[in-house]
Amino acid sequence: MIWYIVCTTFVLFFCIPSENRPSEVRVNIKQGTVIGSFDSYYKFYGIPYADSTAGINRFQPPKASPLFRDPFVANRQNITCLRPTRDGYDGIEDCLSLNVVSPTVDHTRKLPVMVWIKGREINNFDPAFKNIIDRDVVVVTPNFRESIFGFLCLGTSKAPGNAGLKDIIAALKWIQQNIAAFGGDPHNVTIFGHGSGASLVDLLTLSLSSKGLFHKAIAQSGTAMSPWAVTRDNLQIAIKVAEALGHSVEDVHRLSDIFTRVRASALMAVINELESDNLLAFAPCIERVISDDKEPFLLKSPYQILNSGEQLDVPFMTGFVDNEGPVVQKGLIKDWFSIVNLQKDLNFNTEVEKQKITEQIKGFYSLNNSIEKELHVTLAGDVMVHIPTLRESHIRAVTRTTPIYLYQFSYKGNLGKVFVEADNTKKAVHGQELAYLFYENSYEGSAAYDLAIVDMLVERWTNFAKTGTPTSETSSTEWQPFTQNNKFYLKIRNENDIQKYEAGSLDILLKDPYSKTLAFWQDIYDKYFLDAKSRWDIIHSDQDKDSIEVTDNENINNHTEGESFADIYENMDNYINDNKTEIEYQCLNSTSTVIGFTLVVVSLLSIVNNLETSEIML
Repeated sequence: MIWYIVCTTFVLFFCIPSENRPSEVRVNIKQGTVIGSFDSYYKFYGIPYADSTAGINRFQPPKASPLFRDPFVANRQNITCLRPTRDGYDGIEDCLSLNVVSPTVDHTRKLPVMVWIKGREINNFDPAFKNIIDRDVVVVTPNFRESIFGFLCLGTSKAPGNAGLKDIIAALKWIQQNIAAFGGDPHNVTIFGHGSGASLVDLLTLSLSSKGLFHKAIAQSGTAMSPWAVTRDNLQIAIKVAEALGHSVEDVHRLSDIFTRVRASALMAVINELESDNLLAFAPCIERVISDDKEPFLLKSPYQILNSGEQLDVPFMTGFVDNEGPVVQKGLIKDWFSIVNLQKDLNFNTEVEKQKITEQIKGFYSLNNSIEKELHVTLAGDVMVHIPTLRESHIRAVTRTTPIYLYQFSYKGNLGKVFVEADNTKKAVHGQELAYLFYENSYEGSAAYDLAIVDMLVERWTNFAKTGTPTSETSSTEWQPFTQNNKFYLKIRNENDIQKYEAGSLDILLKDPYSKTLAFWQDIYDKYFLDAKSRWDIIHSDQDKDSIEVTDNENINNHTEGESFADIYENMDNYINDNKTEIEYQCLNSTSTVIGFTLVVVSLLSIVNNLETSEIML
């Protein structure tokens, strides 16, 4: 039997024409020799850019990858970092690797480089970069730590915070050192991302740690100003996870010890349902200085950095689709206070103020007597993406002269229907433009306009990466920058408008997007804006209470506890306390992919399924 398999494999391999077999290719980089393959273009998968992050390094900034003793075979395409999923969790802890795909390995070519920072909401989506590579661009996709592993923020030496962003910094440094060997230009690097990945891209433009590592940035459907982009309850969530694991918490150092030692499987079992609504329970934070050898990624809020003009001086493209609201919504929003609770960047001194603003919101969106789901979706999309993007664009235009390019994607088409889950709206929804940007295979029923939109988007994105100006050969529309005096934006039209206006023009240059909506929200933010600020002290206000209050050591009176997960926490605590078992600890060297569910997860699923919540896709 064994000989049959061996012989069959031998025959199959040598009967395939050589031109159809991927050929081996070797590239020399700082770490040593890397062996990739060539099949239409050059592919190198799973190249380590940093050392192990397992064990005591779990929440530490990444360290440089050791040199290769032997040539490294770069053929592991599907490495993922440990992360929650809708069905549980998957991935490994030791995951800091990247993929490089290039049309050439000629180091003299110096092609532009585009670095894709993935968002967690499209973890199951594998982008096809063929159209981008065909336009002579090198594409790099780095892994980085996610969830609690990437964004536990305790302000301690063991868990200083923002490990995931520091991973991306390490990957960008690797690119500076090595990308020339893959035909890329280290002096022409563009980072781009979507959703939560876009907020990370934006944050990278706000950190001095990134200076000189990239030269342009594209943030699609997410920014650092989004209320979910930077945490305002870094300790509160960490404490709840520790308590669910059966621990009382005295200080942040105790938290560091717990999370460094606990099995990743036990940790994931508790937080899986905590993150299922995509509100980013563990998100980037504002750090504090711990020691000279641990460089913080972010010491000020995005608003402070942008308002003072301290962001990196790089061309910036940002935008959104028509409908950025929930893709899936479990029931209509019945408690109107929950609308305001979703916004972590608003703070009210009294319930009267909160009620007043809630009524204003209901009136502005005509929600007083409406049961129209689309109106609720519009509100959520404005709060989560549209308004933060516009507020940031206005601030950037005032504080810097670097070009800002703003867009609105309104085209739905047939490709978008295939890419995005079924929805009832006629508008382009969250993630829909990715179907066109990463389009690869033909789809039966796709209209001629679909393919024209593909060409136009890819041209504008790649030309922006090449020159800093998003031009298009397919469209004659000149996309002008968004400035303080001329708030231009490019609208990619819907199919009906393309057919109706200007002989099939795909896009149009307009001014002042969402002007009335922005004015409405800006008035609220002028009065009630709550800037991001991390908290470091744990205080037991009453020893008889089960809950632990987290206070701001700089201004206790301004502290407002997050409410979005309160019911989940309470039920988690009750269940775990009634069914507490000893948690087994060890320092892990790695975590196997797809660890099975525990009884805790099954119970949490039952608890959460009984709660009426709305799932927001960010």
